[in-house]
Amino acid sequence: MRVGDPAADTLFVAPWYTDVIYELSKRDLSIVARHPSRAQRYLGYWEPMSVIRDGTYLYLGNDVEQAVVAYNLETGQPDAVLNLYAQGLVQFGGPVWNLVQSSKTRHLYFTSGPGENLYEVAVPSLDILKHRRFRDITGTALTLDEDRGVLY
Repeated sequence: MRVGDPAADTLFVAPWYTDVIYELSKRDLSIVARHPSRAQRYLGYWEPMSVIRDGTYLYLGNDVEQAVVAYNLETGQPDAVLNLYAQGLVQFGGPVWNLVQSSKTRHLYFTSGPGENLYEVAVPSLDILKHRRFRDITGTALTLDEDRGVLY
């Protein structure tokens, strides 16, 4: 089994304030691999809240300094960082939360805030395709019904 293999029976954990992303066995939670996150080069606060795997990419949603990191498992580097706070789209403090991904378009959807709260982004570039302002509602859940084309 190759580390970062999409067919691998693993999951990923990214502890706050560390420069490592752990790949764990789903069977017994043993450490299969350690990946250097290198995210702290781009963010003042590294507090990952959500992780989604898409092939050789991990998409990590960050707390406090709201950002999404597109981490390439093959190169061990972030390929893109979408920093919502630095772009003035949100106020400091809320998380990028509830990452969900379309199996059809591969686009990511997530909530954040306060400020602009609902996002659709392209991957792996993390270009914002759409966003919507709901003020201070960061959302507690998000799900995508692709058969109906509805985001809840």
